Amino acid sequence: SSDLASNRMDAPSRFTGLTPDELPRDPYSILHSKMSHNVVLDSAHRTFAGEDPEFTNYTADFVGCLDHAWITTDRLMVKSLLEIPSRHVLTNFSQTALPNPQFPSDHVALVFDMLPCVPVPP
Repeated sequence: SSDLASNRMDAPSRFTGLTPDELPRDPYSILHSKMSHNVVLDSAHRTFAGEDPEFTNYTADFVGCLDHAWITTDRLMVKSLLEIPSRHVLTNFSQTALPNPQFPSDHVALVFDMLPCVPVPP
C-alpha cells in the first residue's frame, strides 16, 4: 500500500472522521499522531512468495491477514518459509477452522529461514 511505500503508519481508517472524544481510550495519543521512520521494511512472506498470505487468522468471525514478519531487505533475505495450511486442511478439524485440536491458536505460524545479505561494495 502507499502507507508502506512511504514508511508511514497512519491511524486505522475506521477512526477517520471521528472527533477526539469519539476515539477509543488513547492515553499516549497514538491515534492522534502520525508515526514515521526511515527504515525500509518489507513483508518477509511477500519477498519470498510474491504476495502476503491470504490469511493468518481464520475464525468464525474473521478470515484475513493480520500478521506480518517485517524485514529489512537490504540486510536479510528469506531462504525458505513454512507453508501456511490451506482452508481445506484447517476446516477438516473444525467448522470455524481455528483454533482446533490440531492448530491450538487462532493465528497460523509465520516461520522463515533467513540469510544475511552480503553488502555489495560501491
